[in-house]
Amino acid sequence: MAFFDSISKKVTQAGAEAVKKTKEVAEATKLSLAIDSEKRQLDDLYKELGQKYYETCGGAPVEELAEIVGRIKAQCDKIAGLEDQLRILRGQDKCPHCGKIIATGAKFCPNCGGKIEQAAPAAAPAAEQSAAQRACPRCGQPLEENAAFCTSCGTKVE
Repeated sequence: MAFFDSISKKVTQAGAEAVKKTKEVAEATKLSLAIDSEKRQLDDLYKELGQKYYETCGGAPVEELAEIVGRIKAQCDKIAGLEDQLRILRGQDKCPHCGKIIATGAKFCPNCGGKIEQAAPAAAPAAEQSAAQRACPRCGQPLEENAAFCTSCGTKVE
């Protein structure tokens, strides 16, 4: 009987140890998740601080941050250029009054009601122009032979 009591005691101790380890692992996991959550919130605050700094001081940054501000401006310009290309591909324009996206060829902006001045149409349709005298249908600039995009305004050409 002492043998069974000894085994019973060992099994009880092993169970207690397992429960203790499980609680420790659960608590460690809970703390790790809380730390990760706090770090994400801290990263969000850093991003917010950086964005506020750029918006308020980007025109005249402190010397230590001027290089980063310059990289941000270059990135913003690159994004704007890509957005313009995408907008043109989708047949959209920007309202010169409010900056909202409008359909190409719209005479009035549906957002602000501003009158949209239309650019003069190209002299001849692209199909009628020879390869040597192709011009961008959007800005009228001459196109290089076999060009897929206008180098002046970024419009996709066919």
